[in-house]
Amino acid sequence: MEVEIYVCTNRGNGDAKFCGNKGSIRLLNAFKQVSKTLGIKAIVQPCNCLGMCGRGPNALIKPLGYVSGIKEDQVKLILLKAVERKTITLSRNY
Repeated sequence: MEVEIYVCTNRGNGDAKFCGNKGSIRLLNAFKQVSKTLGIKAIVQPCNCLGMCGRGPNALIKPLGYVSGIKEDQVKLILLKAVERKTITLSRNY
């Protein structure tokens, strides 16, 4: 099964609330590397704003849907759940 991942890399006006200013480029690279390491066929692309800036970094993961507040250490779990087509709830530490 192929997984599609679109990571918001919008930097907006430089405001810290935008995904591109919250480490989403590192996240994009992590999705590419981990999917390759796990042998998961994945399309990983940057995208513009997904409309949830305050909850970012955000990504659209097909088939899971929108996932917000992603941390790099959660990438493997997200990819495995996407392959299994299971829903995911990420713990968030504010």
